Amino acid sequence: QFLSGLWQLIAQGNNLVRGESHTVLFPGMESEFTPRYLNLVTAHLDSCKDVCDFFGINTALVPFISDGKVKGFTIKSFRNPDSDPENMEFAYDPYWDDGEEWNYEGIDDAIEAKKNKENVKKLQYPE
Repeated sequence: QFLSGLWQLIAQGNNLVRGESHTVLFPGMESEFTPRYLNLVTAHLDSCKDVCDFFGINTALVPFISDGKVKGFTIKSFRNPDSDPENMEFAYDPYWDDGEEWNYEGIDDAIEAKKNKENVKKLQYPE
């Protein structure tokens, strides 16, 4: 029931717009929300992000904390309803360096050669 309620919250987040959020509380589950349990839930949700169109891109799920304990979860939307999700044109970023094309060909060989050189012990023979 917990995962079903959580997933319904995530699905509801698909219809929200930037700045909107919804919170669902799970009364009686506070003792279940141990750090290990929350890590397992988070790991599961991370794998869900890989196959979802919006979750993890336009929406984020965060724990709802009250009195120092996790009481539920909040879905937050970052979706802009006026933008086309298929349009991958981005605004100018002054820090984006697209002026150089770097060539990484042979970099592994150079690194391996350097490692091998460091691992070779020089022997000195008596004269």
